[in-house]
Amino acid sequence: MMKLEPPIEVALLDAVRTQLTLGSDSDSCPSLSPLQAEDSLYDSSLSTDSLSASIVIVETPDNDSEPFPEYHDALGNSADERIWEELFTLALKEEIRSEQVDPHLALSFVPTEAQQNPLDDIKDLLSNPKLRKESRARSVAVIKNVIRLECVLFRQSEDFLNPEDTADASVVASSILDWIAVVDNQVQESVDATAPVVDILESLEQEDVVQVQRFRQMACVVFFNLTKPCASEQEFLLQLLTLYEEWVYSKFLKLRSDQLAAEEHPGSARLDLARYLELIWEYLSRCCNNYKIYRNALCAMRDRFFAPIGMPMETCEL
Repeated sequence: MMKLEPPIEVALLDAVRTQLTLGSDSDSCPSLSPLQAEDSLYDSSLSTDSLSASIVIVETPDNDSEPFPEYHDALGNSADERIWEELFTLALKEEIRSEQVDPHLALSFVPTEAQQNPLDDIKDLLSNPKLRKESRARSVAVIKNVIRLECVLFRQSEDFLNPEDTADASVVASSILDWIAVVDNQVQESVDATAPVVDILESLEQEDVVQVQRFRQMACVVFFNLTKPCASEQEFLLQLLTLYEEWVYSKFLKLRSDQLAAEEHPGSARLDLARYLELIWEYLSRCCNNYKIYRNALCAMRDRFFAPIGMPMETCEL
């Protein structure tokens, strides 16, 4: 007997559930990180003008147009093939790290173990073969500026926050701040968009229409008003916050606190720099928290509005 294809509503249901689930990125999640040149540790081109319209990292979409889909299906039937696939992915990841990540984050000094660990973690994340090369370059540029900021603050001279170092650090810090402020705003806008969408879905839920029509209307509301969260974006923000705290912010707070105790009249340049560093930490922390809020809101929306609708569709007799 010929196998019938499921109705289009079932495929649409799967698409909506994917849209409301944290997972791999797709073309609907464009990158937000600034793309910069990679030939120097600090890139002065970091600005809001170089930002695009989503969050941070973009992975390649799942290969729906795979010319040989039976290859992937066959992998599930052979433990040896699955092991081979894992080894191939690991080798590709190591190659990407050695060619596209490590060379652009090379250090002229030996970091502490506490610094090295978060740096290795974020390098490992950026070595994911699913990440697009452009997204990887943008993320590397952000990390380079964090490392550059650490060098200017704590390694450029022995006189902590002398006028020259303070001015240099402010330039780097303001560039990072410009970037993370845009990211923070866009994540906040995503969170703010969920409440109106829920209101619309609640209204549609009460309409006296056939179930399929109601589902189509709800699906359109989701697709046109919400962006899909992705694990790599959230993980990058979390790891970047850890990196910033360990490399820059914690040490700056300690040294600056000791310095303030002996400083009668703090200079305005130093105060401005301290405020830049504080804002970077605040924005990063808020981004991480809001991303989690957004993810939870979408999961709740999926379970409330689309899981109940999907049950009769998925169990219908074809």
